[in-house]
Amino acid sequence: MKPIFPELFKMLPNADDLLNLEPEELAGPLLISLEKSQSITLDYVISSTHMSDAIQRVLHGQQISGYSGHYDEVLKALMEAWQWLEREGFVAIKPPDLVSGKNFTDKTRYFVTRRGQRIETPDALDSYRKAGNYDESDHGVSLMRQAFHVDTGKSDAGELTDTEQQPAEQEAIGHLFAGAIGYCRNPLGHREVNLSAEEAVEMVFFASYLLRIVDSRKQSEES
Repeated sequence: MKPIFPELFKMLPNADDLLNLEPEELAGPLLISLEKSQSITLDYVISSTHMSDAIQRVLHGQQISGYSGHYDEVLKALMEAWQWLEREGFVAIKPPDLVSGKNFTDKTRYFVTRRGQRIETPDALDSYRKAGNYDESDHGVSLMRQAFHVDTGKSDAGELTDTEQQPAEQEAIGHLFAGAIGYCRNPLGHREVNLSAEEAVEMVFFASYLLRIVDSRKQSEES
């Protein structure tokens, strides 16, 4: 596995720099440090052992300052950033773990998704976050309602609302995405939910279908 912390420390050599970032801001450097990893486990990414080993090696003569006394704070911040990446679809569980019948544990293996691989710099991720011109308070079901609004739906890809569809169908797409967030994503994000392997796989297929709809909007704008 590609070392995680060396790459992260090159971008954030001081603990204060890292801790001053919001989860969605720290997600950029974390994602860049993960991109070449073929298989990722949380006990490797969020690990005081690996962090301290990286600090002790002092990469390429670069001074790593201020981390030694902040392990707990840094690891919590990294976990917050990781959850943001997972929620936004930049990292995902590898399929073999989905169909194995195992519970989601720290040994579950993840990978950087195609969306994640398109992000080459932290600034690119920042642009992704701001592309829809929505407020920081816009999220969840209400955000889906806005993004797929019959008259004003939009994203960085262009219009999310397909004006060639009947108004009722346009509205139904908004309901579909809002329902997916409200029923599939939100419960998992706020409490422990027991899912069978079959249910988890079905959710992945459903999410893939929703992403295909979004991608089709992008392709129509480019054509």
